[in-house]
Amino acid sequence: MAAPPEVNLNQLDGKFMLNKKLSDSFDALLALQGVSWAVRKAASYATPRLTIKSATRLEDSMICLEIHAVVIGSGSTDNVSLDWSTVDKTDSLLGDYKAKMGWSTAAELSEDVLRDGVLNAGGTLDAKYIRIVIESSRDGMVGEHVWSFESVDGVRRYVRRLAVRKGEKVVMAKSVYDYTGKV
Repeated sequence: MAAPPEVNLNQLDGKFMLNKKLSDSFDALLALQGVSWAVRKAASYATPRLTIKSATRLEDSMICLEIHAVVIGSGSTDNVSLDWSTVDKTDSLLGDYKAKMGWSTAAELSEDVLRDGVLNAGGTLDAKYIRIVIESSRDGMVGEHVWSFESVDGVRRYVRRLAVRKGEKVVMAKSVYDYTGKV
């Protein structure tokens, strides 16, 4: 189902399900991050579901997100602020890493294919996107996620573009989500 116009990056409230037909494979991206073949194979069968609630803090007008993700029957909830503060995290697959999240224009995105993908999807250099930068503590891996709403196959959809860099190697992937309803 198409995401309605009132669901946007400033008011990102809704339920979303990964559209595997329109999304790229994540195998090479996960392999670069050191994820085992068995886990990557299991992940290829998963259809992640997201429930996202947004709120604006009164004291500073900062947008905060509560993101509940369910993958292969297991769920996790993450509370984040779009303020570029660095947060230390630990993940069973990625180990320890630092993450920061905030607003960026297309002109501020990395030089990787990510920028071209966003611009080719109809974005402009001054359009605002939600951007996450992740730095691994163990192996120098750096990930960049850019969130937007784009027309994919003529339907307005929630899209996450991902770039993972480890040394000189860069792997890109795009995940496309169908809107499945209100929160």
